[in-house]
Amino acid sequence: MNETGYSMLMDVILFLALVGTCVVILGPAITGHATERSMADRGMRELAADLLSSLESEQADYFEYRIMGDMADTIASAGGINDSADVLYKDLTRALLGRGSRHMTTVDVAAGAAACEFSVGWGGTTVRMNPITAEYESAAAELVDRSVRSKLDARYRYEFTLRWRPLAGVPVEGEVGAGDRCPAGAASASMLASMPYTTNVTGAFLACLNERDLDDISRCIDEYRADGDPGRLKRGVGLAIEASVRNTTSAVAQEIWNNTLGTFMARDLRLDPAVALERLSGHDLPDMQAMIGLNTSWEGALEDLAIACYSGEMLDLTQDIVDGVTGGSTDATSARSMVLDWLGSRYQPSAATVTVSVWT
Repeated sequence: MNETGYSMLMDVILFLALVGTCVVILGPAITGHATERSMADRGMRELAADLLSSLESEQADYFEYRIMGDMADTIASAGGINDSADVLYKDLTRALLGRGSRHMTTVDVAAGAAACEFSVGWGGTTVRMNPITAEYESAAAELVDRSVRSKLDARYRYEFTLRWRPLAGVPVEGEVGAGDRCPAGAASASMLASMPYTTNVTGAFLACLNERDLDDISRCIDEYRADGDPGRLKRGVGLAIEASVRNTTSAVAQEIWNNTLGTFMARDLRLDPAVALERLSGHDLPDMQAMIGLNTSWEGALEDLAIACYSGEMLDLTQDIVDGVTGGSTDATSARSMVLDWLGSRYQPSAATVTVSVWT
């Protein structure tokens, strides 16, 4: 070995010795830092979980909001009424449009607000199909913020979201949020929260609602056995499934309405927002009356959206039925069950996802 080779070998040995020494010296510090960071992360996750648990159990003594309050204020201002100073106006809108709830948990309040929103996302935008409860949502967000801030050290920031998506695969949702936008890597805790009503859209209900379309599927199967035309069978089954999706989506929309704003209007005759605004403004408001009829005006749009979102699943279901019928493994009874099971799996209204994130 020449001197150059010997020198390089010694350099390598010295370098490895130096690295080994650094590991010995710095190893405890590195390990300690990793342990400290792990403990800090766990502490943040525990903090987020504790906050979520408190929001789930803590009751608000009284929660108050107005349905259509923001819109009433806008119209009042346009008519020369100072909504921030006029005591009579404040008392009148509170009496006509005000709602209140006692001894509800913070999460229950947020769930009730989310259930009234009817927000639809499509083409990169979100449209609030029910603008008359904006104050309801903001009041719920303020309640959440007060509750969290009373428990959270000033060093921390947080984000709260409650998101309800009753139709699987369709961008229709209600959401209540509070706090700041959560950065990547923030410690989070999540849970499912019960929504404030029980669905009546059961399997028996769907069977009754879609009886005519299910009968059409049976008829198509009988016709196939007579003429052996799989193309005709596929067209007939596809049309029947589309019709059943429209029926079911319309029923879901009506149920959501009846369990939220529809319930309020039915049980409290004070709450007729269109009439109240007409009295306050002194003008006829035919467009406003149409807006209050959201329980009928938004159903068609929601049906079209469901058809667009479920197009792939509908084709797959149609093909499964056709393949089963032509292969001899599916009869009319099993085809009806396949359709009803699929329809039932699309509607999931009973729970919302609640997430609390915390960071410094």
